Amino acid sequence: MTPIVSDVPRRCCLVALGAIAVCGVSVTAVGLAGGAATARGVACGPRAARTLAHDAVARVYASGGNAYGCVVGRVGNVQLGAVALSPGRAHIVVVRVAGRIAGYGLLTSGVDTGVATVNVRRLTTGKLLVQRPATTRVGVEAFQSVDSLVLKSDGAIAWIATARSIGAPKFIRQVELLDGRAFRRLDSGPDVAASSLTLHGSRLSWRHGASTRTATLR
Repeated sequence: MTPIVSDVPRRCCLVALGAIAVCGVSVTAVGLAGGAATARGVACGPRAARTLAHDAVARVYASGGNAYGCVVGRVGNVQLGAVALSPGRAHIVVVRVAGRIAGYGLLTSGVDTGVATVNVRRLTTGKLLVQRPATTRVGVEAFQSVDSLVLKSDGAIAWIATARSIGAPKFIRQVELLDGRAFRRLDSGPDVAASSLTLHGSRLSWRHGASTRTATLR
């Protein structure tokens, strides 16, 4: 699916880029499994590379300005995107690993644009299984972000994403999922807590104002 690309005035884009860069660091440090870990105990990829996410059989790591995924027992890696904000290049803002699958948000920014997608890729073959715009709607001259994301080993994925714009609607935040029952939008509104999405087994939960809401990721 082709993402929606809109123009953003330079001053708004610079502010938004700064916000996304900060948000990306926060999500990486708090929300990613092994975000601050070394490669100890993970038997694929360079040991000295910074681990972004991993489980028992796969790892996503940063090396030479890019993010790569690898699988234990297999030679080679799969490039997922850049790890630093760079105009015109898609860079990872959040990533999860489940089994041999990686789910991640990519942000592509230019002087006047900010487009985010949610992706699922098989790390054994590099095959892209899913790519969707981060939000189902955007306002005029919008800038998107992927705020939090969870993943199952069969490729089922859920995420919270935000779109800000200078024209109506100026703010959109949505909770969405894609699983064996197809795509669904679960919730929306400014009271959704951007980094609150969690997964325990198949049970999704997130915060909406003072309440906790749940759904099933099948």
